[in-house]
Amino acid sequence: MKLKSKNSFSFIEILNSVSTAHALQVQEAIKMIAQNYTLNTLCFEPLLGGLSKSKVYRVDINNKKFVVRFLDENEPLERRLSEVRAHQIGAKLNIAPKLFYTNQNPLVFVMEFIEGRALSRQDLGNQETVIKIVRAIKKFHHQAPSENLHQQTRSEMIQGLYKYNQEQNGVVYPSCFDDLHEKLQTNSVALKANLLPTHGDLNLDNVLIANDGNVYFIDWAEAHVDNPFLDIGALVCFTAANNDQIKNLLQEYLGRIPNESEFKEVLFCRDIIIFHVATFWIGRQEERCLDTLNILLETLPQDIHPIIEDIPIIDAIQKKA
Repeated sequence: MKLKSKNSFSFIEILNSVSTAHALQVQEAIKMIAQNYTLNTLCFEPLLGGLSKSKVYRVDINNKKFVVRFLDENEPLERRLSEVRAHQIGAKLNIAPKLFYTNQNPLVFVMEFIEGRALSRQDLGNQETVIKIVRAIKKFHHQAPSENLHQQTRSEMIQGLYKYNQEQNGVVYPSCFDDLHEKLQTNSVALKANLLPTHGDLNLDNVLIANDGNVYFIDWAEAHVDNPFLDIGALVCFTAANNDQIKNLLQEYLGRIPNESEFKEVLFCRDIIIFHVATFWIGRQEERCLDTLNILLETLPQDIHPIIEDIPIIDAIQKKA
């Protein structure tokens, strides 16, 4: 996440900008961690992330920095609980920021602010960083209990999102989406890897390299049980990893040289991520404009653009406008 340079908010402004349920929880959270702090002096700095609908802020209290995350209240309780559980597991494994506040009906949680930076594409050239990232991924895959997480796979999520946007929101997808979606569903059944707990959204902003060199994952909203190569595929997607870098990531993950089948499975998982991003983006009708498309393309590696551009998103936008 990156700090926004302008437009900080007071505590009162934050309370007035959220629902009553959110306001009650954030008041409880801040009072718990602030203790005797003058609340009207608090300053909330927005943090920039990806396409998430959650609002995220940094707040400094008693010379300590915290992150306040507001969850989307339209998300089912099960999904919100899954995010909190996944984050709690990650924190115990020391691969997620420490949590200070959550609730049985989570709409707000407060975590520590990690001093550092987001992952960059150049980091795949640093073997020490690659090892730390892959070890963090493996920790979660093999030590997180599956029963505590959302049980829907990524291909099932795409299917649900795709059908919901069509039937409930009246979204018109490009005609090629039907064929692409059917092909994705058919090929996903043939994947060989066992299903394991996954983070589900390892884009550049969700992997933090702390100043002390440790690696932390944030935004666990997409955590679920799925093909473990999905997390590798996301890193490959958003870092524009070349074939050698992909094989290096896989070798660190597997502890041996990957075979051709495993390599192709990671590439397929990368394609799942790309398709999900495109499906999700087209479905957000309130942001359906060329400026938003340009922002999306700026966040993705250049060699992914032809894949997205093969799906006539711009034509669909112009027809719908």
